[in-house]
Amino acid sequence: STEGWGEDGVFEIANASDLLAFSEFDSDFAGKTVKLTANIDLNPGWTAAPGSQADGNLPVNYWVPVQNFKGTFDGQNFSISGMFIYNDSVWDNGGLFAKVDGATIKNLVIKNSYMFTNHASGGVAACVENNTCTFENIYVDTIIEPKNPQSPCCYVGGIVGRQTTAGANYINVGTLLPS
Repeated sequence: STEGWGEDGVFEIANASDLLAFSEFDSDFAGKTVKLTANIDLNPGWTAAPGSQADGNLPVNYWVPVQNFKGTFDGQNFSISGMFIYNDSVWDNGGLFAKVDGATIKNLVIKNSYMFTNHASGGVAACVENNTCTFENIYVDTIIEPKNPQSPCCYVGGIVGRQTTAGANYINVGTLLPS
């Protein structure tokens, strides 16, 4: 249950249900801190693979990116796995976050995840707004497959799809398709 979440300005996410509820909050979390308190697998037993959306390798839970995040997200070196994003509309973004602005994202692992989108996609964030975000100690191992890689609106990156902000100590070992 998320009742009473964040009364002290800190939101703790301990399981898949909490993470899914976090994506539905109508808040930008400005001035707030969100922390993972455990490794979270959104789709236990599911394995991400290229073409997952086409070959029927579909998980139970679909991830809807947090739309506008302005707070601090501290993964505390825990991981999020099993994130599956299938966005077929023209302007949908893919990532843990659709847009971040003034945010700090740190100490986070994203693995065994798959994104199929038509616009901007990044393992952590699709778009950075206003060049004011900080990314620290990030590790991403995910598959990102753009629907239309030749589109002038297709921005794909392992950590961030579209950004000009500097970051520190982040590693992407995933697959960006088509190669």
